[in-house]
Amino acid sequence: MTFKFHCTCGQKVSATDDMIGTTAICPRCRSGIVVQLPPELAATAAPAAPPKLPPQLARVRAVPMAVVSRPVGLLALAAAVALVLLIGTAAFLFRAHLHELVPYNLPVLIGLPIGLAVGSAILAIFLRLAVRIVVRFDLSFLEAWLVALMISAVNALSVIPAALVPFHMLSPEQGGKLLVLTASGGLLITIVTYSFLIRNALGRPIGIGRGILTYLLQIVFIVVLAGIIGAIGTLVGTFFLHRLKPLGSPN
Repeated sequence: MTFKFHCTCGQKVSATDDMIGTTAICPRCRSGIVVQLPPELAATAAPAAPPKLPPQLARVRAVPMAVVSRPVGLLALAAAVALVLLIGTAAFLFRAHLHELVPYNLPVLIGLPIGLAVGSAILAIFLRLAVRIVVRFDLSFLEAWLVALMISAVNALSVIPAALVPFHMLSPEQGGKLLVLTASGGLLITIVTYSFLIRNALGRPIGIGRGILTYLLQIVFIVVLAGIIGAIGTLVGTFFLHRLKPLGSPN
């Protein structure tokens, strides 16, 4: 399209639309002027057509952005309930033996919550790795730690029947039968927790199938780590055993 625009000296200059934005020379004053549409043409000019997208991108529909809420509060509440149940159940069942346990096992009793927190942190690392592999989502460490803390408390609660046998509160046969029931219940709670309290990137539960896979993969990581630590301990012990001289041997 050919159009005319005015130079600062008043001279009309002819140009085409492919020259818009370039510099032209005024035939009267010989000064350089930027070619631009006159105001009356610019107001009626049609907007430029958007560039054509490749076919694979043209089929993608726009998804509105939404704020995805994470279940941190729910996980914190579940972990707190599990810890209260663990402490309350243990205090109630062993109330007759507290005068024996507390004075002589105070370091152990103080170390139990510390060990629970540290052990839960280690489990959280493996849980994050398992979720990343199974769900392809980077679970936050806080969410993973709260889940691991809750599951650790539930598992500690499920093995209480075994702790009742040394205090003659249950016979070995009764303790074994009750332990099977409580351990099965702890495993069921673990699977339900992984399936419905662990959420994906969209804030939805990962489901029973992925929950079971996440649990099994986490167990594999724990077993591998335990095997590595055991192998290292064996090698170190063997090394020092051969380096130490037997007592009474000559120098």
